Amino acid sequence: LSAPVLARLYAPEAFGAFAAISAAATVVSAVATLRLELAVPLPRETNEAAALARVAVLAVVITSMICAIGVGIYHLFGAAIGGTRYGQELWFLPLLVFLTAMYTLLSQTSLRERAYGAVAVRAFAQNGGTAAAQIGLGLASAGPAGLLGGQSIGRLLALAGMAKHSAPYLRGTYAPLRATLGRYRRFPVVLAPSAALNVLGSSIPVLVISQWYGANDAGNLGVAQQVVLLPASLISAAIGQVFVGELTQQLRDRQASSRSLFLRASGALLVPALVLYGGVTFMAEPIIPLVLGDQWVTAGDYAVGMAAATALGVVVGPLSYVLIALESVVAVLIIDVLRVVLVAGAGLAVWALDAPGPTSATAMFATTSAIYVVTWLVCLQATRRSDAQ
Repeated sequence: LSAPVLARLYAPEAFGAFAAISAAATVVSAVATLRLELAVPLPRETNEAAALARVAVLAVVITSMICAIGVGIYHLFGAAIGGTRYGQELWFLPLLVFLTAMYTLLSQTSLRERAYGAVAVRAFAQNGGTAAAQIGLGLASAGPAGLLGGQSIGRLLALAGMAKHSAPYLRGTYAPLRATLGRYRRFPVVLAPSAALNVLGSSIPVLVISQWYGANDAGNLGVAQQVVLLPASLISAAIGQVFVGELTQQLRDRQASSRSLFLRASGALLVPALVLYGGVTFMAEPIIPLVLGDQWVTAGDYAVGMAAATALGVVVGPLSYVLIALESVVAVLIIDVLRVVLVAGAGLAVWALDAPGPTSATAMFATTSAIYVVTWLVCLQATRRSDAQ
């Protein structure tokens, strides 16, 4: 709902810088927790889960500090090695890494407590807070710093909403830390690199378009993602994460059928995903420039190109956690490697043919769609094996 206002407050170039820095922060934050947040819902003992959470927080702090040092080096020596593409807004990178990583961690601790209401509300608090802050900051400054600052404020509001349920996991614990980390060592050793690949695969379209087509095209893609991904994220938060909580509870208690729950969740997510796909496919091109302004005509083309991948992501994204819960880490790693290689290859191949940005993005999103279908089939097979055991 804020998109028409933001599109008139910020130029496409500002959205381009915002999209690139946000994508970089997302990639780094994916490994900042060492993926231990995914292990938090699994232990039967709360002390063990708390030990994992505290190690994750320490890793987040260290990673954010390294990012801050990197930004400082970039500003000190960037001009000497070819110029600096970004200004002071790049300092939002370490802040967003910290806030985003903590957001994912506290989401998992809340899910362990089955605080589904808090998890659902956090999405609305984050999106509403982000939009309000970006509009307010945009009135004062129309640069990318306003967009990045607003995103940071939205993350803070979401963290505040989950703090109550997460506090017990951030306090001292008497769990045997070495034994607990040993039990879940595959999460930092295997899943952390895999997560970087997974998020990189999602961020490749923005990074490729930004690098090879410029800030204007990257800004149009960023606006298209903002318009299309907001309803997708709300659907995933409302339905998909309930599945995550229930699945981990069943695995801890060894109750019911994982395959049955997986199929029910797939059906529940498929209906809104189809509605989203139809709406974006048939309405994005005429409506986006009408509502946002003529400077955003290309954003409609980008939105249509990502429609299928976004709809499939609504279904497969949250359900893919079944591979983590069932500790099918090899399958996760293989899928993530294939995604990065194939998506980047598709985009660069189209760019080499001198095709326009939307065509390159469509090729990347079509490849992403194929990867989502394969991922869903792999998840289904994993639940079958789990039930058979």
